[in-house]
Amino acid sequence: MADASYGPKVYWQQGGDKLVVAAGGQIDQTAIVAYFTDFLGDALEDELLAGVGSGTGNAVALSVGVNGRCEIKTSSADAAIGANGSSLSLGALNWRADQGNLMMEARVQIDNIEASMIFIGFTDALASTVEAPIFLNGADIDSDADNACGVIYDTDGTTAQWCHGGVKATVDTVPDYSGTAPVNATWATVRVEVSAAGAVQGFIDGVPIGDPVANAVSITTPLCPIIFVANRGGAVRNVLVDYLLVQAGRA
Repeated sequence: MADASYGPKVYWQQGGDKLVVAAGGQIDQTAIVAYFTDFLGDALEDELLAGVGSGTGNAVALSVGVNGRCEIKTSSADAAIGANGSSLSLGALNWRADQGNLMMEARVQIDNIEASMIFIGFTDALASTVEAPIFLNGADIDSDADNACGVIYDTDGTTAQWCHGGVKATVDTVPDYSGTAPVNATWATVRVEVSAAGAVQGFIDGVPIGDPVANAVSITTPLCPIIFVANRGGAVRNVLVDYLLVQAGRA
């Protein structure tokens, strides 16, 4: 919805942040920093960084398929997260919540939702550091990162549903659940929006995951967008990523 003032218009995005639209109705691209990939071609782009755990079978690579896609493959063993996990991030900590309009969106599917976890969001370490930014431990969020926020599905949690939350300066939030879980081998569009005040809001196929979670991440900490996947048992889990979109206000 646009405001009623003259000059450049301000439109409200899905989660409530503002996006400046120039006269004539076009988005003011100079006000936005954005990255998008459809995973086309024969190799991952230079801007992307793969994180591969020390287990057996971990891999991150392009996968042949309509539209282009990337496959993130976990270990086949049930071991520590540094062995089980694999991830894909952008290759630098170029993003902060206080830029405003910080968001990422990815269309993903997992082959088997049992004994698995996936995190989609922002964290303070690149994929080369194989760690789960935030995850579920019983009924609570736990964290390897000092600052991270996003959407999680984790069967190590008491409630195996999509949820969102974060960790701000080593203090974990309480998870807020969607009431739904991923479906085996079925695409889901996961969107993460972070306000300039550090609140996180997740969406699954356009539907909000509960209310925004406040104080989910430090607003001045440099972050990178990441998709982190791990198995929670002795079997490989494969996650396909159809596209990745990241954007924020230009500081």
